[in-house]
Amino acid sequence: KLFFNFLIITFCFFNLGCKPIKDPKLISLKNIKIQPKGDTYIINSDVIIYNPNVFPLSSKKVNIDLFFEENFIGNIRLLNDFNINKLDTLILKSELKLEPKILSKPISIGDTLNIRAKGIAKAPMLFFDYKFDINYKLLSSDLLYPLVNENLNESDFRLEITKIKNINLSKIDMLSNVNFKNNFDFDYLIKKLDIKIFPSKELEKELGKSSLKKPILIKKRSEINIENNISLETKKFGFSLVKGIFKKKYSFFITADALIEFNQIQIPLKIIRQINYNPITKEINIQE
Repeated sequence: KLFFNFLIITFCFFNLGCKPIKDPKLISLKNIKIQPKGDTYIINSDVIIYNPNVFPLSSKKVNIDLFFEENFIGNIRLLNDFNINKLDTLILKSELKLEPKILSKPISIGDTLNIRAKGIAKAPMLFFDYKFDINYKLLSSDLLYPLVNENLNESDFRLEITKIKNINLSKIDMLSNVNFKNNFDFDYLIKKLDIKIFPSKELEKELGKSSLKKPILIKKRSEINIENNISLETKKFGFSLVKGIFKKKYSFFITADALIEFNQIQIPLKIIRQINYNPITKEINIQE
């Protein structure tokens, strides 16, 4: 089997003039966990990669330096063997120790992330060290979603009971509560919190809005409740409000858009809820 693999590589290299090894493809990241360690952080994750070659890939030792937008992030250590069958996928358990200097730099995360993995793999079937320099373009959501899903669950970012404070012919005054629970061992900032009301699930024709006036610090292992006052102009409801009153029920939609930040790394969060309001009894029900 080893001899057969060697023949494939030799044929590709000398006869086809192609690169002897195709770079593995990053499929996704899962089970991302971040923990503080001294003056930096350790990020553990499962990296799912695909081998596009017609022969297996294996290495006794892989050294990987990771870069983001040309900034050195840190070195990745693999926690299990790099041994992947041909045209197959592999889950690599990895540990990334962040470069402390990167934490002092402002990092802005856009819709996409330009990641570069550079290093050397020592493959037992080759007579040389395989040097790689691979650029990946990732959607921010692919990286942030598992991070948020594993470490900042929806139960830790919660929209609580909304009350109708006052109703008159010109406006409706509402009170909403958003609860943040910090389960991390470090503080983080709530940089932005926008509460918006819409008449339908299409989230068009904004009826009212409330925004955070200044950032709020949440200490590690603590929680905070933020009250928001929102005024809705009844003229924007149009006939739907009158129709709802006659039906003794009116439904609208509320969104909570937040932006949290730790060490200048920003993570967006969003909640969308349907609110059912009975204008006769003034009962409110938030539909999950």
